[in-house]
Amino acid sequence: MIELLKLLVVLVCLKFIHAFPFYSNGLVLFFLILVCCLVKLNPIKLIFKLKYFLLSIFIIYPLSIPGEIILNVMNLNFTKEGIISGSEQCVKLLNFFFLAKLYLITTSSYSVINSLMYFIYPLKLFSLNVRRLHKVMILTFTYFENFSKKRFNFKEPIMSLKNLLEDKTQIKIKYTKFLINPMGYFFIVLYIGSLILL
Repeated sequence: MIELLKLLVVLVCLKFIHAFPFYSNGLVLFFLILVCCLVKLNPIKLIFKLKYFLLSIFIIYPLSIPGEIILNVMNLNFTKEGIISGSEQCVKLLNFFFLAKLYLITTSSYSVINSLMYFIYPLKLFSLNVRRLHKVMILTFTYFENFSKKRFNFKEPIMSLKNLLEDKTQIKIKYTKFLINPMGYFFIVLYIGSLILL
């Protein structure tokens, strides 16, 4: 139940971050960087991992949004409004990634799966095998956790992937039956109501 509440709080925060203006998002980014430093999570490392993604977002907006041209390079027009929008989107994306990273380091992958199951469980009424999907999610998360711990040689990706797939190491997977707490749906209804009102 606590994990579901944490997930709903994160989803509400993401909604507010999306609605905040540029200045407020800048303050939120500063606050999230401070929190990352306090929990000994290197924010510079995360930004460095996202550098190409953020750079592409920052370049696409000035080229695609019409407005006052401030730079013309080889028939490519960079607009002032586009640079402002690109900066705003980059700050929002950084806020999303930092918030998600903080959520994932404070919550186990099993708890994340159980929280997501509250949203998937009603699909049982439409003949979806929810228990099987729960097992698939656990196996997928376990696989990606194990995959991220292995060394991957990006200079020889095919050989590295082949070695990882042929690895005969036994993987122990903890599986416990998923239990629904009806009170969780009360909080989900409150969350959906807040989305409708906002």
